[in-house]
Amino acid sequence: EMVMHGDRLLIGAENQAPSGAVYVFGWDGLTEAWTPLAKLGPTDAELGATFGSSLSISGSRILVADQSRHEARGMVHLLEGDAGGTSWTEVARYTAPAPKTDGYFGAVTALSESHVLVATTDPSFTTGDAYVIDAALCDDTNPCTADTCDPATGCGATALDDATSCPDEDLCNGLELCASGSCGAATSIVCDDGD
Repeated sequence: EMVMHGDRLLIGAENQAPSGAVYVFGWDGLTEAWTPLAKLGPTDAELGATFGSSLSISGSRILVADQSRHEARGMVHLLEGDAGGTSWTEVARYTAPAPKTDGYFGAVTALSESHVLVATTDPSFTTGDAYVIDAALCDDTNPCTADTCDPATGCGATALDDATSCPDEDLCNGLELCASGSCGAATSIVCDDGD
């Protein structure tokens, strides 16, 4: 799978061991070439998963399907990237309202500023379903959690790993890091030069 939007190019490597990957490239106007920016994988890798089997992009957000996840029931990950495209954070996960083996949730994906579209298919590719999800519905505005949205059960949130960066754009109050799902400052920086 390969998708392009503006100066971003995503290439899915769903069969890359152990659980798939997505490569992010940025267009360099000076060299007129695509430059590698990031390699993405699932935050909780599952052996044999196919992270990157379907891709969508809108602005700084990307949608990555993992159709083989959980006995091919499927899962879709929504990630948010920084301005440079080098750092990405999972902000939501989506599963089918009634997951079933060989449901292949994420067979087709689409992403807009406000909505996520995910389709399923059966193993013979003759029938399927489509789900439209409000992409902002499950945002708890906590930079230290990955929000999940299951159309059947509602919203949830999982704490990101401790020491994950959660900057507040204020350089003088120290480097903010996640700890147990909350953002806190490390040692404050003294910005008074005594003058």
